[in-house]
Amino acid sequence: MAAPTLTSPPLVRRPATPATPPGVTRGPARTRRLPWIALGLLLTAGAVIAFALFTITQSSRTLAWVTATDVSAGATIERSDLELVAVGADNGVRLVTRGQEDVVLGSVARGPIPAGTLLSPALVVPPGQSVPAGFAVVGARLEPGQFPSNALAAGDKVQLLATVPAAGPQASLDEAGDLGPATIWAVDPATGSSTGSLFFSLLVPADQARLVANAAELDRLRLALVNSGG
Repeated sequence: MAAPTLTSPPLVRRPATPATPPGVTRGPARTRRLPWIALGLLLTAGAVIAFALFTITQSSRTLAWVTATDVSAGATIERSDLELVAVGADNGVRLVTRGQEDVVLGSVARGPIPAGTLLSPALVVPPGQSVPAGFAVVGARLEPGQFPSNALAAGDKVQLLATVPAAGPQASLDEAGDLGPATIWAVDPATGSSTGSLFFSLLVPADQARLVANAAELDRLRLALVNSGG
């Protein structure tokens, strides 16, 4: 009987590990993803902070009424003249906020109110206190030095003066002249002014309105404060 033949199992060769080039160090693949992960975290944190700041800003604002169109002096305020805007809640001005529109609806504008003006009770008067018969309201933008005090307010009595023209005759005004008394109808900061100029609405006798308007147009109008009891 022949002896059994023993056979060895075939050898399995594993593929050789590629050699690492000189000077190159292999690290874990995940280390190459760390900068991108860090960038993503920074972007997420920035978005959260921006959202928080936006939320805080909006929570400190309120809806207030502004004029949607130009309103002339003596005009009655109607609903179509108004629109709501978001404004800072603490701007030092008494605003007419949402739900308070009845304060101005049906009232009369003391002076011209440009479109986009934040409304306040001081800009209007009740219908029964509109411009009286025989009088007119004239507007004038005056610079500091052309009026006596920043404290002038609606109801104050002033004297209107025309100054000497700089050179040559201008319009129908004489040299220096007294244009008569007036009552301040309204006073507001002049739009776009950086010099402290104010816009005055002046209640004057109707027959003086043209002269006062001309003096204001020629930059010759000046106000003098007088005793309100005089």
